[in-house]
Amino acid sequence: ASAYQALAPQTQGVSKEVFSAYVKANDAVMRNMQTQGQNMQNQLTNLTDLMTKFVNANTASTSNSGENRASWLDKLDDALWSFCTAYKTPIGCTPYKLVYGKACHLPVELEHKANWALKHANFDLKTVGDHRKIQINELNELCDQAYEISLIYKEKTKRIHDSKIKNRVFNIGDRVLLFNSHLKIFSGKFKSRWSGPFTIS
Repeated sequence: ASAYQALAPQTQGVSKEVFSAYVKANDAVMRNMQTQGQNMQNQLTNLTDLMTKFVNANTASTSNSGENRASWLDKLDDALWSFCTAYKTPIGCTPYKLVYGKACHLPVELEHKANWALKHANFDLKTVGDHRKIQINELNELCDQAYEISLIYKEKTKRIHDSKIKNRVFNIGDRVLLFNSHLKIFSGKFKSRWSGPFTIS
């Protein structure tokens, strides 16, 4: 807070040490905000790509393209199923396995009573209840493991990002702009979050 107060517009002058400390401190904050936003943006992009592929594949196979393009809602379940059963590197497993604690089996296997389903069928309530408690404990272990893998993945991406950061050198007399992520002057795409210029003294 003191660094920001030193950079307030009414001062128009700031020491080199204070400005360098401010840039270094806010670089980490901005990097964290950007990676969280990028993660969400990547997930939305993946879902959008899946939806596009499902709708376009259905459109290409039939003649009535207008009706099929409008029925994207019917393909949403297929796209979400595909998304949840795909392996995700940040968590080290599929989202389906993270929620249910087991690998995903195709519905067609359930419909035709596949061998694995018949082998695991048990109608004794006590035995099934005990087995389910064990599965819940294993699911907690799986969640902990996914959390540890996600931390390792974040550290890896942080190292890659940090290796690309250039050291900023500020000299006395340089004029600089201050980027403030909390500053909202205009709404929408016309908003400006830069203030200044400030002179390093």
